[in-house]
Amino acid sequence: MRMDKDKKINFSCIDSLEQNPPESFLKVSFIILKLIHNVLLFPSDQKFRKIRLENPTIKKYVLPAIGAMECLFEMGFQEGDDGLVLPTNASLELLKAFQTEIQKRRNKSTQQKDKINENSSRQPFIRASSASSGSSPAQSCSSNSLSRIECQVFQSINTYLEIVKQYEDESLKNEGRSLVPLSKLMSDFESKIRSVQSSAKKSSSEDLNETSLQQILFLETLMMWFKNDFFKWMDNPTCSYCQSTSTVFLARNKDPTGEFGGASIEIYQCQMCANRVYCPRYNDVSKLLTTRCGRCGEWAICFTFFCRVCGYDARLVLDWTDHLWTEVYIAPEQRWIHFDACEGVLDSPLMYEIGWKKSISYIIAFSRDEVQDVTWRYTSNFASALQRRNSCSEDDLIMRIASVNDSLRSSFSQPRLKYLRNRHVRELTDFLSAPQPKAGEKFGGRLSGSLAWRISRGENYTHQPHTWTPTADEVISKVMIISYDCVKDEYSRACGEGQFQKCTSGWQRGLFSYDSIFRKEENDWKKVYLCRKEESKVGSLEWAFNVESSGLEMDCVDISFSSETFSENASITLVAYASDEKILSTPVTSSLNKTISGLKSKTSLVLKVVVEGGEGDHAWQHAQLFRQSTDRSSNSESTPPFCVTIRMKPKN
Repeated sequence: MRMDKDKKINFSCIDSLEQNPPESFLKVSFIILKLIHNVLLFPSDQKFRKIRLENPTIKKYVLPAIGAMECLFEMGFQEGDDGLVLPTNASLELLKAFQTEIQKRRNKSTQQKDKINENSSRQPFIRASSASSGSSPAQSCSSNSLSRIECQVFQSINTYLEIVKQYEDESLKNEGRSLVPLSKLMSDFESKIRSVQSSAKKSSSEDLNETSLQQILFLETLMMWFKNDFFKWMDNPTCSYCQSTSTVFLARNKDPTGEFGGASIEIYQCQMCANRVYCPRYNDVSKLLTTRCGRCGEWAICFTFFCRVCGYDARLVLDWTDHLWTEVYIAPEQRWIHFDACEGVLDSPLMYEIGWKKSISYIIAFSRDEVQDVTWRYTSNFASALQRRNSCSEDDLIMRIASVNDSLRSSFSQPRLKYLRNRHVRELTDFLSAPQPKAGEKFGGRLSGSLAWRISRGENYTHQPHTWTPTADEVISKVMIISYDCVKDEYSRACGEGQFQKCTSGWQRGLFSYDSIFRKEENDWKKVYLCRKEESKVGSLEWAFNVESSGLEMDCVDISFSSETFSENASITLVAYASDEKILSTPVTSSLNKTISGLKSKTSLVLKVVVEGGEGDHAWQHAQLFRQSTDRSSNSESTPPFCVTIRMKPKN
């Protein structure tokens, strides 16, 4: 495809690339030039048109660099399953133009670097005065005593304080209350509380704090309503002209016209019609109550607001490595509990460092009462985190936060101030020792967002094989029932007659293994299902169950799941193994309801589903598992699309 000569090329992404330190700019621009060179030299070789984001060089140098990904997208690269792909019809002339421009900028950068080195060799070394570091925390960021990075840190504190101030607007809170389906939430909450109370009585638990339990379970119910029914994740925006979802990121700017209320604007380009799409990233709660979509920032801002609407002390938590979530204070526990609405996870603060492989540095919490540095709740390695905290001195950060808190609390009553001081002392006491994973706690990578987006952030999911084993209640009842809902993307266990309780989020996390499978959402058809990846010919999933530890053996197993095929050549096959012996292999064309009996002395079961076949370019979609409608108003599916019931008996 030839480039339109009258169309002006957008080199603003190279401007962003130049914001990196000179050494980083030269290194990253060299890598990009090498990628361009390979495509121009071998234009028909597909291997040079693919960039694996897991490639060590790409991961180490390109992904962290400012503007690097924007350059690749502007050059024509698009998101693939696990990286970027340059379409065969992409303009080679555009690549040549980028090659020329980047080389020109590199030459200029090299000349400037040489000039600086020459001048510095003629100047005496002058040590900065120690007095310059003693500035007041209330001092303006324009002061010469503060570095540019320090200014950014302190300005971020001001920005997020303005966001949380919205939570106290009574008219806004009234609007929020009108949106919460309280009767539905209370019904779900009461079901959960009965189930937990029943389990506690059967296990003779004596440490059950009823008030804590009620608060945490209600907040979990609120979070799952917010995640599944109210808010939606957005990767790339839909083109406003042709409604295509094939849009690629170009740049990020401030709102130039005020059309979006001063929000930060992400600019995308449609790959179908070349239309520019403007995507505002709102911090305005009233806007988010209307748009009801976004990424982690919008999710956290809005969910924290709903926690305040329901009367809880809640804080918006900012991770400087680019993520946000919520903390809620549970008074009977005398501690703050972590809630990540994007992931549907609570009270698992080490998930980011251990599961997502984040390098923790600064994590700051914001509320109407205070700003607090809560980094030490989210890292098990204080020494490593301290080494990465070099944006400003620890003393300056402490003084700045203290100054902000004094201002926030200037009109508070003495009893309120005493309460907050005591609460803060208890929190600091918790921070004296590094937290460690709880017994049996498992951490996986990030699930929200597209795969390429997660890989680019180094937060992609690393699978840990899962085996389902019976709980204490299931051992007593001798029945274990596991189900999966594709719309909610969560597994549940039976907790009563016809009642299920969520136990795991994410289709991968309930599997022993899987290969070339992903969860597909069709926004236009409002459908969701599991199918094989586009470039694969065969996909498979395995669920593992083991009752050995219960002292029981399997009696019979009921299996039900829904599937659809859209081609005569497409096939879905179920294979079952009991204690490594194949006991079933059957094709599945639509819905399956199968009972496996006669499992004498068997204590383990593996269910394997294989999807393959199909016709044409969309063969990968022609065999679909657990297809459901995402339109809740028209969703008549009352039973889960996948359910396994294992009945157990004493060993002979």
